[in-house]
Amino acid sequence: MAFGKLTAIEQAGKTAHGATLWRCSCLCGNETTVVGYSLTQGGTRSCGCSKRMTPAHNRTHNMSGTPQYRVWATMRNRCEDPNVASYKDYGGRGIKVCDRWQKFENFYADMGDRPTPRHQIDRIDNSGPYSPENCQWAIPSVQAKNKRNSRYLTANGESLHMAEWARRLGCNPAAILARLATGMPEAEAVTKPIPERPNSKLTSEDAAAIRATYPNKSMQAIADLYGVSKKTILNVIHGKTFADLH
Repeated sequence: MAFGKLTAIEQAGKTAHGATLWRCSCLCGNETTVVGYSLTQGGTRSCGCSKRMTPAHNRTHNMSGTPQYRVWATMRNRCEDPNVASYKDYGGRGIKVCDRWQKFENFYADMGDRPTPRHQIDRIDNSGPYSPENCQWAIPSVQAKNKRNSRYLTANGESLHMAEWARRLGCNPAAILARLATGMPEAEAVTKPIPERPNSKLTSEDAAAIRATYPNKSMQAIADLYGVSKKTILNVIHGKTFADLH
């Protein structure tokens, strides 16, 4: 079976932690040994020749070995490569990576460093894309709340699909999931009115400072600093709010 430039030939033992190793041949003619899950999840796509063949002046970020880069690469592979085992649950059901995040530099500017090794990239709206306004770093307990089979919520004795609660509130389901991610009780998350102006905390001076700060700080870091949502920061940066500022 082929995985990028690699073709798995035979099993080659196990790691100290019990993961299966595979001996693989590469299109360049070399052989290499790769952990099985790194093949199926898209973490390893060649023997290393692709990186060696990339001219130094084209390596713009020098972060290829970092956890953030591996998360980005895996995210794209499972959305865009039908040969990846998890593609059926992502790209196969229409989950896409936004145009902006086709470049790692943009992904890193928006998401910043992974807070801890336990944190994984999480889509707030599980049916939505990988994009700045729909993603956060989350530990598995938060991710579990976003699963497709956990989206019926109860308030005042009434259980409804999250989309119906969102319709009643006049918001996107992502807003409800963002509330749940902060620890807000389920009943409150689906009934508390959504503020008409989510960026009302910000002044024009704040907006100017935010635009001057980005991308030296990630969107999430800036949102935490000002106490607003990442989507609000995204709107400020791209001129959807405070459009009169230059």
